[in-house]
Amino acid sequence: MGARETTANSSVDAILYSLVQSVRPASLQFLTKHECERMEKESRRKMKHVANKMRKYDDYTRSQAELKIMQILFECDVTMYRTRASSTQSPHTNSRGGAGT
Repeated sequence: MGARETTANSSVDAILYSLVQSVRPASLQFLTKHECERMEKESRRKMKHVANKMRKYDDYTRSQAELKIMQILFECDVTMYRTRASSTQSPHTNSRGGAGT
């Protein structure tokens, strides 16, 4: 494996690790220890599969795949933020944050 491939593989691993870390706390906070361990093991297996797939791609294809993954995560974050924001909004305020009529 050449230096360029090693760098690309490290990049893929770093991105996938950050994805797992960003998802983990919210998804595991209400589970038992056993359930958390089982889900973490399953998540690691799935992330390893994705990493192995991405290692096979050329630089351009890998970049496109990373972009798509990041766009999906961004949309999930925005949806989660909107859901939280709407559930915490006071019933006495309108959508612009002012007093209701």
